[in-house]
Amino acid sequence: MRNGLVKEDVLKALEEHRGETVSGATLAGALGVSRTAVWKAVAELRAAGYPISAGTNRGYALLPGSRILSVPGIIAHLPPNLSRAAGGNPDISIHKTIDSTNNEAKRRIAASAPTTTPFGTVIIAEEQTAGRGRRGRDFHSPVADSLYISFILKPLCAIEQAQRITIAAAVAVCEAIEALSGTAPLGPGTEASISAHACKATEALSGTAPLGPGTEASISAHACKATEVLSGTEANPIPTTTLKSNLHPPQIPGIKWVNDILIEGKKICGILTEAVSDIESGMVESIILGIGININVPETDFPADIRESAGSLRLVPGERNRFAATLIATVHANCARLTEESLIADYRRRLIMLNKPVLVLKNGEKKNAHALDIDADGGLIVRYEDGGKEALRSGEVSIRPADR
Repeated sequence: MRNGLVKEDVLKALEEHRGETVSGATLAGALGVSRTAVWKAVAELRAAGYPISAGTNRGYALLPGSRILSVPGIIAHLPPNLSRAAGGNPDISIHKTIDSTNNEAKRRIAASAPTTTPFGTVIIAEEQTAGRGRRGRDFHSPVADSLYISFILKPLCAIEQAQRITIAAAVAVCEAIEALSGTAPLGPGTEASISAHACKATEALSGTAPLGPGTEASISAHACKATEVLSGTEANPIPTTTLKSNLHPPQIPGIKWVNDILIEGKKICGILTEAVSDIESGMVESIILGIGININVPETDFPADIRESAGSLRLVPGERNRFAATLIATVHANCARLTEESLIADYRRRLIMLNKPVLVLKNGEKKNAHALDIDADGGLIVRYEDGGKEALRSGEVSIRPADR
């Protein structure tokens, strides 16, 4: 086994037992290497900045507060079957800094590099120098503990269905935050339950199991089951062991139509979806799903012009790998149920603007309206002051103070 692989496997094992001491003999036996190889791997990890304690006759322990984002650390928290769906080697890459994870995804597609396994390709960065939001706007991407992640998915679905991926992503981000907030508790056996269903759900994204007659019911059954486990709505819930310590304090996310994630009225996450489609067949060949989440960013680090509206998820240091793995699992489960009414229902109940007065900005024109509901495709149904109704597919919508 090459030394680089030993180092990765040692890190994964320590991540799985973060805060616990694991003897060198145990690590060597589990990995099939010598204790000297384990010692060398630990020395390299410590030199790279990993806070690993060590002591004679005690073994090694990765300290709970380690803030380093790593592929082994993420894999350690992935549902086992989801990892196996990637052939045991999930295609995840991490960059300290990059222009944009979506740009890197485009470069991978142009080079025909994306994996064709059900897991797909995941590109993560801790900082973006040229992040973009909707309508080509700049997306401020501060460093801190933030997470910027792009998925290259192969859904083989119609363009109309692909439009729901943005909705699926918004729900997935909320579910991941809720899970770590303790509002959707994870307990013993939870990961196995998630993985059993999420693994089958991801087959829809592999490029080998297109959405079509005879497959949707099976896909959606597994996808919905996986998300039920994550949301705490499973019919026979797993015994509760909450993860409330992972977010401080527990935070409740909401969705501002179309896909901004807000906590306490401030935007902490943006989502950008880009598709590569075949015009002749009308099918989407690849989808780049970009998600940017501000984590532990001091308010003063935001530019003055967005300081009032930008916010940050408050995550306990050292929990980013777990959060990234949870997000990957929820994204896969939700993207596999694009045609299901349950996805729209989960999206609807998290929208913060329904039954409220809103301001609609569309085609350069501002109009007062009242948000009524969403339709089957996620369009926001509004009623204007003149009594006319419209299902919005684009535009900007903000909540406005109630008329006095």
